[in-house]
Amino acid sequence: ALPISPEKLGSICERFGDVLDVEMSRPPEGEATRSAFVEFCDMFSVCRAGKALDGELLGKHRVKTEFGKSVITSCVWLDGLPLEVTQEYIMQRFSRYGQVAKAVYDRLRGRALVLYTRREDAITAVQETKGTQISGWRLKVDYASDKSRLVFCRDMEESGQDRKS
Repeated sequence: ALPISPEKLGSICERFGDVLDVEMSRPPEGEATRSAFVEFCDMFSVCRAGKALDGELLGKHRVKTEFGKSVITSCVWLDGLPLEVTQEYIMQRFSRYGQVAKAVYDRLRGRALVLYTRREDAITAVQETKGTQISGWRLKVDYASDKSRLVFCRDMEESGQDRKS
């Protein structure tokens, strides 16, 4: 029997943020270790989980955390935005990389989604802004999956924030 199920791993990881998906591989024949992929709804949760779990024991095995490869989409996820950032600033700053179809800013959590009309523009935006700073805050930038976009919009509705583009 396998020592931990995807459901159990998901429940362990929920303390770091909303877990969207857990995939686990079976260990190769004769080996006890296996790998798992946990998808969170935001990058902040990914970073928190990675720092907290790396090197911890899970059953009899040490956890080794790594970032998975991003799936390129036309939507860019921004996290770590300072309070003084506005919706207009996000539109202005990210329009320089291409035509923005929509930007949604979660001011309460300091994060935003920027949806481009072309995937190539999102690629440029991620490449040009990853690791940059706004008002001394290091910006976290990645592509937003369809699942993470849905959770983001659900959170915006639940918090009562306006979703104007």
